[in-house]
Amino acid sequence: MDGVLGGTVVEGVEVLPVRVIGPADRREGAGSIASVPLAGEGGGAMSTVGALGGMTLVPQTASIIRLDGERANPVYGYLSPFVLPAPTLESFFARLDAAGIEMPPGYRLVIGGEAESQGEATANLMSTAIPLLILMVGSVVLAFNSFRYAGVVFAVGFLSVGLALFGVWLFGTPLGFNAIVGSMGLVGLSINGTIVVLSALRGSPEALLGDALAIRETVMDATRHILATTLTTMGGFAPLLIDGDPFWLPFASAVAGGVAGSAMLRQ
Repeated sequence: MDGVLGGTVVEGVEVLPVRVIGPADRREGAGSIASVPLAGEGGGAMSTVGALGGMTLVPQTASIIRLDGERANPVYGYLSPFVLPAPTLESFFARLDAAGIEMPPGYRLVIGGEAESQGEATANLMSTAIPLLILMVGSVVLAFNSFRYAGVVFAVGFLSVGLALFGVWLFGTPLGFNAIVGSMGLVGLSINGTIVVLSALRGSPEALLGDALAIRETVMDATRHILATTLTTMGGFAPLLIDGDPFWLPFASAVAGGVAGSAMLRQ
């Protein structure tokens, strides 16, 4: 009924068992099992299983798999080598929605494996980001001695996250852990560039008085340095964008797209 282990297959770093088992129509009941032919010499059918004796079903205590106290029916899937879980899972959900399959009452679908681990890692990342965000706000407020300037700085940082997600969408990559890390790293770059522009404006007495020409000249002078760092950053990620590596492309698209857009926001 359970088959026999015939060997193993190595897929990447996973060792998968190969189990030899009869077809389902031979294992549906005692009558089907009794009619299974027994191979004789030379591969021909010698007799059937039922000829060896009577076939009866004997109930036994079966183990019920539970997850967090709920009954679960696990379904396992294994990926081919060099295939990432995120795009595969996205394709699976797209096909599941297209099929229009609805879960029976009392059932629900829970994704485990890499997706579950990624969700836990993202939650841990966000829990760490909140204290860091508070420290960043305090540092900027103390640096400018103004909540208004700090509001401008973090408004640009918040908008740059949207531009990073736009870059992820533009390159058609899934919104996974790498894209989220790239978006959070981009916030620091955007805040740094905004601080440079605001510091230059605060250092110009004419700009503080509202002189439009002085404001334009000050911003243009600071923009040269920002554009230089923007182009070098995008150039550094160009190999990853061109190569299209499925693992690093979400990270590169988030940073490159967000840096390009945040440079315009700071102006």
